[in-house]
Amino acid sequence: MLLLFNCFSGSFNLPNLTRLTLKSCPILGSLFSASTAETLTSLEELTIEDCHGLKHIQIYGRAHTNKKEVIQDDHDFQSYVPFFPSLKKLSIMRCHLLEYVFSISFARGMRKLEIIEIREAPELRHVFGQNIHSSQQYQSKFQIEFPVLERVTLHSTPNMIGIFPENYSATCSSLQLLVMNNIGLSTLSINNLKVDLEATHSDHSSKTV
Repeated sequence: MLLLFNCFSGSFNLPNLTRLTLKSCPILGSLFSASTAETLTSLEELTIEDCHGLKHIQIYGRAHTNKKEVIQDDHDFQSYVPFFPSLKKLSIMRCHLLEYVFSISFARGMRKLEIIEIREAPELRHVFGQNIHSSQQYQSKFQIEFPVLERVTLHSTPNMIGIFPENYSATCSSLQLLVMNNIGLSTLSINNLKVDLEATHSDHSSKTV
């Protein structure tokens, strides 16, 4: 599997990078290792198009924080290393093997996320997913907050199971527009209400996804 920042020698520190756009990288399997991802503290926009071999944004591995080594995995949800804390806009189009975008353990740190747009990702199961190799399964329910998330658009994701894995949900107090078309879900539960996803547009002011 080709990893973007493994194509070059040396370690990568990218604290000043604010925008990253990748187009037409068909053999790319993942973008970042954990150690590179944790340096992207200023990244505000991530756009990925026509990367048909891409399965995940970040591979699991070792990150370093406060000079301590941390193995980033799904069981780190409670004691997590913050990744992409400045990310505002995520846009993904025509990534045919993408299974999920970010690990669920990333979600707590993405409090500036405003826009999620994913189109033509036929293998997508979750936006925030779980590592299939994770040995630990939680029985409790976890609540995640996205305080400034305003817009979520999902088109042509026919195998989608949910935005989050089972036992996770999110409060999106600023959500204004939810657009879903041709996805694997027929309904989505929002604040104990069932939203019909057959419709093209659903407008909401304060929701739990």
